[in-house]
Amino acid sequence: MGGDGFGYIAFGSDELYARGALFSALRLLYYCPDARVMVLTDRPSIFDGYPIETIELTAERKAEMSFGNRYRFGIKAAGIVDLLRRCERLFFMDTDMYPTGDISRCFRRITALSSIMWRC
Repeated sequence: MGGDGFGYIAFGSDELYARGALFSALRLLYYCPDARVMVLTDRPSIFDGYPIETIELTAERKAEMSFGNRYRFGIKAAGIVDLLRRCERLFFMDTDMYPTGDISRCFRRITALSSIMWRC
């Protein structure tokens, strides 16, 4: 698939991460109603009924991405690669980012040779 996409990764024993991703994505869709939103998650049912694409993160895939459950950050790193494969340009969102306006214009600044980051 191509085009621009916003992506989240939400997994783990605390459901709050998935709920945070849902709340953030809904705020994003309020300001950018045509946005394509994808979530890599081990709790896909939380996103049922919303215009959000879920990519199920199975226990087997988590183990693979984390090198046998030894390196948890590997899940996020490999997850970003999975999200990148589904779009031409990705705006990665943390689950605790809550848009306050239309951020889709940022895609104009993302090219094969440049990316953007926001410093908090």
